[in-house]
Amino acid sequence: MFNFLVRPFNPAMDTRTQAAPAAAHPDALPAGAPRRRSALSSAGKPDAAVRPDRQQAILLAAERLFAQRGYHAVTIRQIAEEAGVPLGLVGYYYVP
Repeated sequence: MFNFLVRPFNPAMDTRTQAAPAAAHPDALPAGAPRRRSALSSAGKPDAAVRPDRQQAILLAAERLFAQRGYHAVTIRQIAEEAGVPLGLVGYYYVP
């Protein structure tokens, strides 16, 4: 769709010229072969260690604060601070 913006910077995207195809990487999968998804992230760690369940952390923090201070005395900002997540993330998950 926006190839006209990319062409001057990336000659491989230019369809007007017939460039020779690049040599395939020796470890590349054959065409049509299914790709396997790894349980490890790019850093080599399990995904759970890289991305903690922040939605659950928000719920636990809200429950803890509601029990301590009461429902009407707790702000979204306090919940986000207690959960250790950005304020916008609380709104993303729980504000209509």
